[in-house]
Amino acid sequence: IMGYYTGSKNWDEAKGTVTPSFMFNQKVTYDTNANEWTYSPTKYWPNNTTDKVSFFAYAPYESNVSGGRVGIVTSQIDDTGIPSIDFTLKEATKIDEMVDLVVAEELNKTAQDEAIQFNFRHTLSKINFKAKLGADYSGLDGTSSFIYITHMWIIGKKGGSLSFDKTNNFIRRQHGKTFIGTMKMLQSLKAITASKRS
Repeated sequence: IMGYYTGSKNWDEAKGTVTPSFMFNQKVTYDTNANEWTYSPTKYWPNNTTDKVSFFAYAPYESNVSGGRVGIVTSQIDDTGIPSIDFTLKEATKIDEMVDLVVAEELNKTAQDEAIQFNFRHTLSKINFKAKLGADYSGLDGTSSFIYITHMWIIGKKGGSLSFDKTNNFIRRQHGKTFIGTMKMLQSLKAITASKRS
């Protein structure tokens, strides 16, 4: 968890100047005996009960914020603004080691709020494609003749958006990096084309 103390300001007002000084990469674990989530050391709400703290959470936890076992590199303790995650995908030969990266946020919380509850969202998708040959491609043996799929598109029919924060932004991945952005989908469909080579 990253926790940003913003005083009397809302997150949108303060995000360009604050750092995660309230909590930085705080590990939280589930205690099955107590039936609750716990962390240490305990943090206390600001003395002024209307002062705000904004929280950002991710899982699985990475103890080394410069990168380690799960491929997650977080923004650093002195970085201002929205926290970021650089995520490295596993190579095809190690795809079974891929983790399910999830993120959540709770903004502008005060001592008057109840316990913080995170609604985690998945940031990754795994899509498998299989091509089925039609009758006009019968007789291909996979040794001397092949089918190549030369183009493929993933396109939304009517457009859409994913909501990550209160302003209709979402976490988008590009070239292994994660950042906040607005999603737009293409409005038309294109066919998957295949060419026969022998």
